[in-house]
Amino acid sequence: MHPVPKDSVSDQMQEYLETIYRLEMDGTPARTGEIALHLKVAPPSVTDMLLKLEKAALVTYEPYKGVVLTKAGRDVGRRQLEKHRIMQAFLQEVCGMDHRAAHDAACDMEHTIP
Repeated sequence: MHPVPKDSVSDQMQEYLETIYRLEMDGTPARTGEIALHLKVAPPSVTDMLLKLEKAALVTYEPYKGVVLTKAGRDVGRRQLEKHRIMQAFLQEVCGMDHRAAHDAACDMEHTIP
């Protein structure tokens, strides 16, 4: 496996890593079905992405057992979540957006912030 440089991690990969990071917070591996529900995608799509993320050395995936982030994957997931939270707080507190609208906008904007 060859690690992918951080600047070549696609927006979609970042979204998956952020989701896995959130799901892992309880100390257990993230499950394909949980990821699919969270991202509103089909489980086979999740499996395809997990294989790509594993090839990029961002996750360790074991079918039917779950997925865990590698250190590199955890770094990307944590950074995405931090950017999301900062953007959402800004949109709510400074711009006066409601929670849902701020969340949705933060999801879009977090990928464009360095």
